[in-house]
Amino acid sequence: MPEYFPVGSHLRVSHSLRNPLTWVSPTHPYTIASHPSDNEVRLMVRETKFKLASSPNSSFSSGQFSVSGPYPSIDDTVFNTARKVLIITGGAGLSFGAAVYRGLRINGINEIKLIWIVKSKTELPALHMLGVGRNVSVFVTGRASKNRSAVDDDFDLELEDLLEEDENGATKDAFELLSEAEEEDFDDLMDGATLAVGEAVATASAKNELPDISIHKGRPVLSTEIREFFGDAEIAAGNNWVMACGPEGLVNDAKKWTEKQSTDLIFHGEKYVM
Repeated sequence: MPEYFPVGSHLRVSHSLRNPLTWVSPTHPYTIASHPSDNEVRLMVRETKFKLASSPNSSFSSGQFSVSGPYPSIDDTVFNTARKVLIITGGAGLSFGAAVYRGLRINGINEIKLIWIVKSKTELPALHMLGVGRNVSVFVTGRASKNRSAVDDDFDLELEDLLEEDENGATKDAFELLSEAEEEDFDDLMDGATLAVGEAVATASAKNELPDISIHKGRPVLSTEIREFFGDAEIAAGNNWVMACGPEGLVNDAKKWTEKQSTDLIFHGEKYVM
């Protein structure tokens, strides 16, 4: 890795160069979730057929693989010029959101809000692990796809399956699906989510870093979130951003609502698709 690379860059990982599969298989993108100033590179890894950990079924039983990059995805000037930034992420899109979040704070930009849409409470510890803890809203949908699994598709390395087909085979819009968060067992879900955040709070308290995390049921209403975060005068002042990262439907919806809200807001989207 170079001594410095742009925040939000990604790596492409493949089999060892000695492995014949390297030359016939696609490389797999991982957004660097850590900051360039960190001593290590952190990736948010979901289980797929393409495995990084050595195991009897691993593609890397020898522990060797090839890495190319990093490849930048956003202009570095945003980390010096932005006034306020609203970051909307879905699933593994948190990897990009966390990197941008930390990059802005390290550069002294504190007017930031992170929204994370996730299906399961088990994902919550990732916030603390990636150094994200202030002004964060987590929307737990409590819903998982019954028709697809990321393990079934080698290309879905960073795609949180927030899209689902209905009984007629039609694909539902990302936010249409998220609005159908299941009612049953949600109290238990939220109790577990509160516990997970509580553990993160306890850990952070020892370091005098109290996270400010709010947990919500269902999906966010993007138009409301944008209006509440940005005032008209602030929007008019310029250099205010909305960033979205995750499945294509989520990014498209975030862009649509941002443009509808104001032409003065700057939008940047990262779609986790191949």
